[in-house]
Amino acid sequence: MLVPFLALMLTPAGVGSTANSSQAVIVSYEEPGVTGIRVRPPAVAAADRMIPPATPEAQVYELAVRVSSPAGVLWQGSLRVAQNQSANYSQNLNQAGPRACPSSSSYDQSERSSVSFNVYVQNSNEFGPTYRFDASWQRPTEDAGCGERGTRTVQISKALMLDPGESGTVEGDAGLKVEVTRRR
Repeated sequence: MLVPFLALMLTPAGVGSTANSSQAVIVSYEEPGVTGIRVRPPAVAAADRMIPPATPEAQVYELAVRVSSPAGVLWQGSLRVAQNQSANYSQNLNQAGPRACPSSSSYDQSERSSVSFNVYVQNSNEFGPTYRFDASWQRPTEDAGCGERGTRTVQISKALMLDPGESGTVEGDAGLKVEVTRRR
């Protein structure tokens, strides 16, 4: 196999090409494909800039989610996430309280409830992705007659590493429960 050589001379003004210098440095290079082994993919030149080699394609993960409370299922469905692409679901209900109060009452009698869920890929490494999720459940306080109504809120924030087909469950206060399954 013939390997071409290039002689370079180191001078105070920089690097110059010469074959007759006692300070010449011999540098060998191998033309691509001579050995059939590539050390790294070649960069592609485009106009006046270099484009790096293509990175592996990002993966989209599908998660089955079930958010429940002692009263039953608050939300259930599937969400898709990818690196730098989160998914979320929320629902709100505002309605009049269960009993009629005198119009002279200065208190807000409406009931408010909501559920929200957010999930994203926190990081992805050689062990697989870690999913960070946040869940929140807001519900009305117990009946206060014609007094002021309020709400109570429970939140969960947790990271889970799930393999394909694997499930994880997290329980919070007041019976809030989040079950997440990574689809295959």
